[in-house]
Amino acid sequence: MSIRTRLLVLLLALALLPMALLGGYTLRSLAVLGERVGGEAREALLAGELARLRAKVADAVVIYGRQTEALEHLVSDQAMLAEAALAAPGGAVAGHFASDFDAGRIPTTRSEIHQRLLEGGAAEPIAVSLTAVALHAAPGVSREATAADASRLAGLAPGYARLARLDELGVLWHYTSLQSGLHSAYPGHGGYPEAFDPRERPWYREALAKEGPIWSVPFVDVATRTVVSSVAQAIRGPDGEIRGVTGIDVSAPRIFHGFSTKIEGWGEAGEAMIVRVYDDGRLEVRGSERPGARPQAWQASVQQDRLSDPRGELAAAFTQAGAQGVPELVRHTHGGADSLWAMAPILDRGAYLAVVVPVATVLRTAEGLEGVVAQSFRAHGVGLAFGLLCVALGVIALASWTAGGFTSPLRQLSETAVSIADGDFSSRARVHRRDELGSLADSVNQMADSIEKLLEAQEQAYLQALKSLTRALQKKDRYTAGHSGRVKHYSLKLGERLGLDAATLDLLGRGALVHDIGKIGIPDAVLNKPAPLDDDEYAVMQQHPTFTAAIMRPLMRFRAFAEIAAWHHERWDGGGYPDGLAGEEIPLLARVVAIADAWDAMTGDRIYRKGMPVEKALGILEAEADGGQFEPQLIRLFTAMVREEIAAGDGDKAARGARSDASG
Repeated sequence: MSIRTRLLVLLLALALLPMALLGGYTLRSLAVLGERVGGEAREALLAGELARLRAKVADAVVIYGRQTEALEHLVSDQAMLAEAALAAPGGAVAGHFASDFDAGRIPTTRSEIHQRLLEGGAAEPIAVSLTAVALHAAPGVSREATAADASRLAGLAPGYARLARLDELGVLWHYTSLQSGLHSAYPGHGGYPEAFDPRERPWYREALAKEGPIWSVPFVDVATRTVVSSVAQAIRGPDGEIRGVTGIDVSAPRIFHGFSTKIEGWGEAGEAMIVRVYDDGRLEVRGSERPGARPQAWQASVQQDRLSDPRGELAAAFTQAGAQGVPELVRHTHGGADSLWAMAPILDRGAYLAVVVPVATVLRTAEGLEGVVAQSFRAHGVGLAFGLLCVALGVIALASWTAGGFTSPLRQLSETAVSIADGDFSSRARVHRRDELGSLADSVNQMADSIEKLLEAQEQAYLQALKSLTRALQKKDRYTAGHSGRVKHYSLKLGERLGLDAATLDLLGRGALVHDIGKIGIPDAVLNKPAPLDDDEYAVMQQHPTFTAAIMRPLMRFRAFAEIAAWHHERWDGGGYPDGLAGEEIPLLARVVAIADAWDAMTGDRIYRKGMPVEKALGILEAEADGGQFEPQLIRLFTAMVREEIAAGDGDKAARGARSDASG
């Protein structure tokens, strides 16, 4: 093998091997960073979606609670009305039985509120009377024997009309049932089964056994065939003895209609339902609704096999929600699909409101973002690989023409290649020859230029990704955007006082502007809480410096970015977080940003408080000069700088951080 051939092999090894290793490392770093950033964004969005689902169910339960409280007051008023009627003489008003309504002998009107559910989900209005009460005698009850009470109950029509709040509270029927088997309902209507005996209904028996209003579990109304709940209360006669029960039927569809469609972004996938949970773990759906359905389209039949729960996990989640009195969130299948269940108790009798959304629907947005981020990094990786291939081909072509004898210039070429492999891309071969070695030196220098440009392009790609995350954070938390701009302003002012050069100031400004970008991974409930954080929430918030550092650490030539982000919450005395660094262990730029961050936190407005006056904030910092949180020399320099600006008539600017030019 000739010397020229040996030299060619040596040159190719020296030039291409480091470049191949660097290219492989860079491509792997891009892939890992893309997966991590995409995954963190996905998890952040998923946490937000779950919190939104839980909050929607909680809101519905609060609204339901207000309605039930109003209905309990209403039924108490109705009980007093019924007891007064039972104390009055009988025979003053002629009563009309449900059979009179069925025969068309009583004038009626069509009611949009009272509609009978038909097969297939359609509905038809029921003929009712807003001026008359309908009476019904249970099997075996003589009308003649109850004539006096029938007249008394028929006379309740004006009182029922005064109490009626049908549209506002979703009320279907006002009724009073006596122990004699006589039943009255308002508005008056027909359609009662001959075998109907109110004394056998659960609401009747339960009301007799308890003082004050009781709520029944949801059941199917015999007249409308829709899901209702009853609030009922026992009534007494003039002698103080219990005479029967008065109650109100409330339409569950009217209360909850449209709730499943109010959860934005989930289209037709969600389903709302009322579920009864028995002590033995059985689950019964007492009514359900999918988005876009009409109010009467709630499924009224009890479907005992609707909810598959062989291990009892779903029943346990319902029971847990009932025990805690707050919404519970669990992952469980529904209709064969992996789904998220949010449930909360609506009555104290084992009835719950539940909303079910397929996991795939919730994750669709998050997975889309994850795919976009990963695709972006893959595209940059492909571009980098192509560039490295072009450089490699250029090196091979140039090396094949410039191989020659090995002399001192060749050693310099080797040293330059090693420097480039070690990451010093500013290194250049200084060979001033017009022969083949001179040409080879030029080629190596051009290779270094190309690699440096590719790395600059890589840095720009990372920076562009950071900008995208910054915009996402601004949408998620607008306070952080303004806060970061003001921290940049204060940091640069202090850096200028320290005499930092232009390049270091530029690095300081960029690092300060993105020092809180890790908050993209903090849940909205913690990040935007309109009150001070508790211990658990503060522990979650303390993770944001670590998130920021992890996102920015691949910026090889701007490692100070990651240092600022990771350590701007460290303390001079070593009591900070996340790593407990102390003194000079904390990088200078991180110490500068820590002071600027604390200053804006004190003087800037928060969601839950106004910023403190400048003089008060200065007093706190000056008192803390030797307290251990900040470097004493830096804190004194900063407070002196602010006081000089105040003395020069620029105090407002010092307080606000020159918001007009600190937006970054």
